[in-house]
Amino acid sequence: RCSFINFKGKPMKMRWFYMLLLFIFLLTACTPAANTIICTPTVSVSIGPFDGQWQGSGITDDGKSFTIFFVVKNSAVTAIQYSFINPENTPCFNDTHMDIKTAQPQVKENAFSAPLGSDLNLSAVFSNDSSASGHLSGALTGFRRQFCNATFAVVWQATKQIVQAPPPVAETTSRASYPFETLIQILVFGLSNGSVLALNAIGVTVIYSTVRTLNLAHGDVFALATVVVTSWVRGLGIQRNWNPPELIGALLIVFCVAVLAGALLSVGVEELAFRPFRGRSRFAPVIATLALSFILFQGALVWRTLQPSWIPGQHRSVPGLPEVPTDAIPNLLPEINLIKVFNLPLNIVIRFSDVFVLVMAFLFVALATWFLQRTRTGRAIRAFSQNPTLAQVLGINLDQTIRRAFAFGGALAGAAAFIFAIYYGRPFGVHGAQSGLMAFAAALLGGIGSPVGALASGLLIGMASSLSDYYL
Repeated sequence: RCSFINFKGKPMKMRWFYMLLLFIFLLTACTPAANTIICTPTVSVSIGPFDGQWQGSGITDDGKSFTIFFVVKNSAVTAIQYSFINPENTPCFNDTHMDIKTAQPQVKENAFSAPLGSDLNLSAVFSNDSSASGHLSGALTGFRRQFCNATFAVVWQATKQIVQAPPPVAETTSRASYPFETLIQILVFGLSNGSVLALNAIGVTVIYSTVRTLNLAHGDVFALATVVVTSWVRGLGIQRNWNPPELIGALLIVFCVAVLAGALLSVGVEELAFRPFRGRSRFAPVIATLALSFILFQGALVWRTLQPSWIPGQHRSVPGLPEVPTDAIPNLLPEINLIKVFNLPLNIVIRFSDVFVLVMAFLFVALATWFLQRTRTGRAIRAFSQNPTLAQVLGINLDQTIRRAFAFGGALAGAAAFIFAIYYGRPFGVHGAQSGLMAFAAALLGGIGSPVGALASGLLIGMASSLSDYYL
């Protein structure tokens, strides 16, 4: 059978790899140069004198500072949103009326009134076509955070937001990208995505090598760990403009929390789904991990309701379906284009974050390889993966080895979750078995029990995915 590398040190067969390179070369030869298209925003023509986006502010008698936003289109109010800052410096906002489809308030005689419910009663008078003032009252209820539940009345003033088109760009400032440059840019995206996949695949290959049963809950462990990372970053208030020692120290704390969360969740999966069926059934753990996958998914849904931005009955991307945590975090990695830094004559973008995630993938592969080959626990995991019966005869504790393998694999999933959240600035939005199955595919392609093979196959899948997205 074909594998990149295994514990016996068999070399990798390169024939398919060379064929893939030849296929990529042919694709670049047949691809025309991409034309640079400069897009400028089109400013829509207002039908009514007050049409446009309006934003203003006001202060209540008890000192709450409100921000008000509304949109007028064809002399009708089509969207209203307001927010205020609570004592804990967290914004409380109401976006329930951001898409008013029926009974849109009409602007008549330079004014309108919008009694849209107990949470919103807005009236406005337009002084001219660029300024307005009015009164806002209502009551917010249903927040888990009690400081957002309030009854308010505020007098506000607003101005119309003017959209200015950017200055024209000279035609000589950009050139068309060559096919080879397009290929490099696609491969950069593929390597970045494949690095995160490879990190998750390392944990899968370690766990599967010990139990030889598919763990359908591993993807949810990774996804929930990304939520832990973003929640801690937001909770600590980490910003990129912090002093480097403080920023690095805070990120190390979040990293340790993510690794610990991944390890604990993975050990919990082993205790609930694998240990009760050990020696009895090979298929029962698959069903049990599927059930745990749904449980962890429900945990993510509950977590979403505990976030400060959650509002009961808020708009959902797919009506009727629940949503997982999606709160974004600040971009904490330097926005540096290394091509410009080194003044290379290439019309591509290679960011510092792209190199960071790739370096971290190689670093964790080296760490996992050292752990499996040099530590006592790692050698026990390798021995058990090759011959469980003989390993027990030699005195290796079965339950302890499997538990440590799950803890190590979960810790790697937590590390992958940390890198994913820092790189993309958000939690993983697709909970369930999808990420786990992708990591399992990378682990099988690279050879079960081989971190180096998981890295190579993860990068290969990432590049193949990017190439297919662009060319197909």
